[in-house]
Formats: sequence, C-alpha cells, structure tokens
Amino acid sequence: MKKPLPILITAAIALTLGINVAYYNTGMLLKDKANIISFSTESVQIYETDILYKDIKEKAELIKNIFKSEYITIYHRI
Repeated sequence: MKKPLPILITAAIALTLGINVAYYNTGMLLKDKANIISFSTESVQIYETDILYKDIKEKAELIKNIFKSEYITIYHRI
C-alpha cells in the first residue's frame, strides 16, 4: 500500500499549478499584463489582491503584543 502523504503533496502541488496556469491564461485574455505575484514599494499584489506592507507591520505588532514575549531563534547543528 502506498503512503498517502506523498500522494496528497503531489495532488496539492498539481492543483496549485493548475490554478496558477488557469489564472494566467484567463488574465492574459482580459488584459495585457497578468501577474500572479508582483511587488512594489508599498505593497505586494497576489493575483488581484493588494497587501500593503504597513498592514503586515500592524498585524505583526498586534501578534507581538498579544504574546508579549521576545522571539527566540534556536539553531540546531547536526
């Protein structure tokens, strides 16, 4: 019996690639420039959704205030 995890990961990757190709192809029909991800100085645009950097910073500050602790990075050498 095959393991289900590799099958699920492969299916998720194929689905994601299919959605991206379909978006790009239909976007090219409707306008001259269809970008899946584009960056500017003020925001990042994923498909047709703009995410402002200041909003990301506000949410990160909110999360930091909720936990009220310092972030600790632990490195593990093998």
